[in-house]
Amino acid sequence: MESMSHFQRRRNSSEEQRATTLELFYDLMLAITQVSHLLLKHLTWAGAGQAILVLLVVWWSWNVATRTTKRW
Repeated sequence: MESMSHFQRRRNSSEEQRATTLELFYDLMLAITQVSHLLLKHLTWAGAGQAILVLLVVWWSWNVATRTTKRW
């Protein structure tokens, strides 16, 4: 019998693997945290512009990922 963590999902090799909504949400929150750290490192108007640009790219890619996996 396999040792499996309480928090891991059971995987069936015949099923298509998809990320859960909660996993996608945690990924988004991690990315936003990283963008805020970028802004704190470069606390200027140019840094704010970079952070906004990075945040827009993260938001766009997250939307594409959620629509592609049809979770929302």
